[in-house]
Amino acid sequence: MRLFGTLLILGMLTSSAPAEPTKGVPLSTVLRGRVESMEGRRVRVVYDFSSPTHTLDFEEVNPFLASAAGSWRIESGALVAEGVGALRWRPVLETDFKVTFKVKLREPHDVGGIVVEPVMSERAVIYAIADRFYSKRDRQREDAHMINCLGVKEPFSDSESQNVFRYVQRKWEPVVSAGAELTVSFGKSGKQSFLELGGTRLEGTDIDHDFAKVCAGLYVLESGASFTQVTIEGVLDADWLDSAGVSYDPAAHKDGGRAPERPTSPDGRRPEPRDDGTGDRDGVDEMVRVRSLLRKVKNTDLPDADREKAAEEIRTRKRIADVPQIMMEGLLYEDDETTRRLGIDMLKAITGTTLRYNYREKDSGDRNKAAGEWWTWITKFRTKIDRDMEKGGAR
Repeated sequence: MRLFGTLLILGMLTSSAPAEPTKGVPLSTVLRGRVESMEGRRVRVVYDFSSPTHTLDFEEVNPFLASAAGSWRIESGALVAEGVGALRWRPVLETDFKVTFKVKLREPHDVGGIVVEPVMSERAVIYAIADRFYSKRDRQREDAHMINCLGVKEPFSDSESQNVFRYVQRKWEPVVSAGAELTVSFGKSGKQSFLELGGTRLEGTDIDHDFAKVCAGLYVLESGASFTQVTIEGVLDADWLDSAGVSYDPAAHKDGGRAPERPTSPDGRRPEPRDDGTGDRDGVDEMVRVRSLLRKVKNTDLPDADREKAAEEIRTRKRIADVPQIMMEGLLYEDDETTRRLGIDMLKAITGTTLRYNYREKDSGDRNKAAGEWWTWITKFRTKIDRDMEKGGAR
C-alpha cells in the first residue's frame, strides 16, 4: 500500500548556500494529533484519541500472512483494535525514531508496533507482545516478546516470496495476562531495532532489511487491544514534509536539518514556489495549492462564496490524485454541514459517486462510518491515484 504524497521525487543538486526556512504551513495544520515540538525535522507528536479525527493521520496496511479482517475505532478516548490488521502513521520517518504507546490487552498476545516501507508494505519489522501467530508457524515456543523481520528473501531460492520471516531477538519476560496495562516503546536507529516493555529490552540488527524511510504504527493479529496514548518522536522525511506543504527550518537542528540535495537556482537559493498549481518543483507546489484550496473550503470564517469558489476549482480539475487530499483534510468529518456538502460534491465531481455518503445525516457516527468507505475506495484505486500524482500539473 502506498502513502499518497511521497511519490514526488525531487532533483538533487548540491549547494554551499545556507539553508533557508521553507515556506508552507505549520505541521499542526496537517496533523490531527498534538504537535508538542518541532525542531528542524525532529518532531514529537502525541495522540490521546480524544477526537475521532485522530485516525485520519493513519492508514491501514496488511503485511501479514493472514486475511485482513480487523477494525480500528475510537471509543471513550481509546483506539480500540481487534482482528487482523495494522495502522501506520501517514507521515514518513527517517530510520531515527521512537514510538511509545500505552495499551490495555483485551487478549494477552499478538499486539505491538510495526514498521513498514512508505511505498510497499510487504517488508516490515514487527515489535510483538507475546507472539503466537508466527511462533505457531515456526513451531517455536509461544508468547515471546520479539522483534521479527517480515518479507525476508528466502536464501538459495529464485523466489521473491514475501512469506519468510526471521527473528531478531525473543524474550519471554514479563509474562502478560488478559486485561494487563502496559507502556511499550519501540523504534529504530538505522538498521538497529529495539523493543521495551515491563523492564525488558530487546534489540538487534534488522535481517535482510535496510530501510531508508519508514512508516511506523500499531498492529493486532487475531487479537484485541485498546491503545490510550501514542507518542511518536523522530526525524520526518524532508520529501514528505515538502509534499505535505509543511514549513520547517533546515538549519534548526543538526539531526533535523536537510542535506544540501534540493534543487537550487543559479544564485544557490531555493526557487520561490509558484501558486498557480502548474506542478513546478515536480508537483510539490501543486499539492501545496490543493491543500490551500481545501483549507479555504473548510474555513467557516470565510464567506460561502469564497468557499464555493475554492471547491469549484477542485471540482473542475477532476484529478483523482485530489481524492486522498480531500479525505486527509477531513472535510467529510466536519461538524459544519456546508463543509461536508462541499467535500462530497468535490468527490462526486472527480469520481462520479458519493459511496452513499449523506452530508445531511444527523448522526455523526453514521456519517463517519460512511466516510470510511472512501478510504477503501482510495486503496482500491491507489495505482491510478499514484500515476496521476506522478504526472503532476493539469491533464
